[in-house]
Amino acid sequence: MEVIDSNQNGLIDYTEFIAACMNSYSYLKENHLRSAFTYFDKDGNGKITKTELKNCLTSEDFTLNEEQVEHMLLGVDANDDGEIDYEEFIDMMIGPDGAK
Repeated sequence: MEVIDSNQNGLIDYTEFIAACMNSYSYLKENHLRSAFTYFDKDGNGKITKTELKNCLTSEDFTLNEEQVEHMLLGVDANDDGEIDYEEFIDMMIGPDGAK
């Protein structure tokens, strides 16, 4: 109850219920996470590099600078090897409390 009740009002509101359902049943399913990771891991080596991250996050309308990409990478790269592996990606997507 405490995990789902994000506004701490003692009730499960409609939006909190929908968010909990999405987290549990579709948004964080393994196959969706694997597909998302594969999108970023362009060379298929099991790691997302700074270059791959930057290329995936660049478009005609929006481009991150080197500092922003580096900040994103450092925020996810738990083992400090300069790349994001699948476990680090999962930890980032699920968050500190897991897929509850």
